[in-house]
Amino acid sequence: MKPLFSIKLCFTVIVAIFFFSACQKPAKENQGHELKKDSRLIQVNGTELYAFTMGTGEPLLVIHGGPGMSHGYFLPHLESLTDKYQLIFYDHRASGQSSYDVDSSSMTMRNFVEDIEGLRKHFGLEKMNIMGHSWGGLLAMWYAGTYPENLKSMILVNTIGASREFTAAAMANLNGRTSAEHYHISDSLTNTPGFLAGDSLALLQAFKFSFGITFYDPSDLDKLNLSLSSDRMERQAKLQFLFPDLVNYDLHEGLTWVTCPTLLIHGDYDANPLDAVKKIDEYLPNSELVVIPNCGHWAFIEAPDIFEETVENFLAR
Repeated sequence: MKPLFSIKLCFTVIVAIFFFSACQKPAKENQGHELKKDSRLIQVNGTELYAFTMGTGEPLLVIHGGPGMSHGYFLPHLESLTDKYQLIFYDHRASGQSSYDVDSSSMTMRNFVEDIEGLRKHFGLEKMNIMGHSWGGLLAMWYAGTYPENLKSMILVNTIGASREFTAAAMANLNGRTSAEHYHISDSLTNTPGFLAGDSLALLQAFKFSFGITFYDPSDLDKLNLSLSSDRMERQAKLQFLFPDLVNYDLHEGLTWVTCPTLLIHGDYDANPLDAVKKIDEYLPNSELVVIPNCGHWAFIEAPDIFEETVENFLAR
């Protein structure tokens, strides 16, 4: 009998929508210089959100993927930006180190948007710069369509599409990258006694293995440190109430009202189709698209120099 949770399902869900409950290991301390850092729980929109700031300069709110991930996978990869920018990371509601003591009825995209608006007000930002990665790009677009007047600039990194139109293509791309040997390994990992018993180490091994095909060079996976949270089941139970908002959505028309400068960064090996990002670019009135060669779903890990230069040049205008 096949396990209920298969790696094949994990392939498609992780990149297309990232419906996994996980958190990341703490980032390594920067050895080159003393970074200004601060972390706290902030009362926002009826819940407590974990926020972590580092660096000095122009604020940049960074929105992680998911839902169910945490901000940790950005680090230490984005630390190179902290000489010029104050990076404001946070964990989505019911995710990472944010509280999961929330009513299930509050798990809506509207509240995820209002959480960002609450953070803007908390940090005293009149207009703000935001950067969203993967599913965080979708959330950034959702916010932008709701509060376009509150944005100074927007950066979408390896974003998923602004509608479900391209989800099937993304899934097909992922499945097309898996060899018979790959499926054999995944089946082995998901049929171990530890995995079937819910052992954290066995689950993590299978979980991490599933990310390999999202990189152009699978060896870059070693730079992505992941861990499964001990309360992952409770958090996942809350996150499932977000699913109805993601069954059918289309944000393209709302993007026409987003006049702030927008940068789209995409990898030519990203399973999310380039056509999806091009369509976003077409609807945004003030955007530019940069496609990085030999790069998958993690531009800041796979092409850090190009990523940093592109982002800094954009924000410096």
